[in-house]
Amino acid sequence: MIYAVLLLISFLFIEFFVLLRMRKTALSIVTLSQRAIGVVFSKDLSDDQKEVLIRQASVEMFKTTFKFFIKLISIVLGLYLAYMLLAKVLPFSETAFVESLYSVKVIILVTLAAMAYVWLRNVIFQRLHPS
Repeated sequence: MIYAVLLLISFLFIEFFVLLRMRKTALSIVTLSQRAIGVVFSKDLSDDQKEVLIRQASVEMFKTTFKFFIKLISIVLGLYLAYMLLAKVLPFSETAFVESLYSVKVIILVTLAAMAYVWLRNVIFQRLHPS
């Protein structure tokens, strides 16, 4: 029963991650950082221009990082709510559940199952929406 709960929570995490477009947000943070570094090392811009552009970039990075943080908090709250709901509905020991999180066997099993879920999800998505 604990394995089923862990698998369900890991699948929910993946769906939340995709639904909230976390990858896109993380990549935009990296892109903004690379642009800021490009501005710093630019020989075509004056120091005043660099200062203005870096300020603008830092504000954009702050906004994007804050969005990422809010999305991450939303995922954590969603998973916590799912766990609390499952704890009410399904009979499993909370102590055994927490102890299973430290088991190497369980970590490997859940990781492999999550990877298989992502792979299967991508295959289905590609078949439903061919490029």
